[in-house]
Amino acid sequence: MAWNSSIPPGYQSDKGQACGHMLARQLGGSGDIDDNVFPSSQNPTNPPEMSMFEQRVYDAVYDHDVVRYSVYLECADNGPDSPPKSIQVEAFGTRKDRAGNLLFDEGAFFDNPARLEPRPRRRPSSPRKPMASLTALTALCPPPAVVPPAPDWSQVEDTLGMGLPQDYKELITTYGPGQFCGFITLYQPHAPSEWADPTSPMPARLRGRIEEVRQAARHPWQLPHSPGDLFAMGVTGNGNYLFWVTQPTDTPDEWTVTVNEALRARPGSPTTAP
Repeated sequence: MAWNSSIPPGYQSDKGQACGHMLARQLGGSGDIDDNVFPSSQNPTNPPEMSMFEQRVYDAVYDHDVVRYSVYLECADNGPDSPPKSIQVEAFGTRKDRAGNLLFDEGAFFDNPARLEPRPRRRPSSPRKPMASLTALTALCPPPAVVPPAPDWSQVEDTLGMGLPQDYKELITTYGPGQFCGFITLYQPHAPSEWADPTSPMPARLRGRIEEVRQAARHPWQLPHSPGDLFAMGVTGNGNYLFWVTQPTDTPDEWTVTVNEALRARPGSPTTAP
């Protein structure tokens, strides 16, 4: 899973934001450089709009073109913690057809609804070894003093038409809404935003967008899992979605978690872990 050491001012992962990259990782950009990251709306600004544009640039370079790529951020004010209100990108290559026209010459303008209350810059904690149990996790990371009532899990599972992993239900019940290390947000039922609520149309839309981005590539890649078997359960600050691989369907405690690396050259190539 990708990790940003730079968290842009104003970034709020619990508000459906991502750490947007001016120069995408698949194009050689780094998440460790402050000037390359900015708060971006998770949907639809980061994926699929910017991801699809960046994929087309990548494909042009893959085909041995030399591409000049420019990104402009328009901010609503001059405040240091102000997320940009829009992103403009331009890219043109050097190769031409017989008529003298550039083979690759594109530009796009993306609105960025991530204009929320800023908060101080925070850096994620160093990665730690996986916790063996919820007890071990709560010892390391105590839950909030006040946690909202747990969802009615029976009702949630009836709505979804499937069961959910027991450890996930215990985790959400124990911690409530929020994120870990200011980086990993777990979706939970009845969240304020549709894009953080697994009972909303969001999981189906993300499944469709994985295939949409893959098919838009000049060289579509093979997926390790059928999109129909993926169910969104969280997101990272880099815009990498976390999915359950819902097989076997009737045994949710055996599901694995796969990560869709949305900002890399193969946004539909998940990395899977138990």
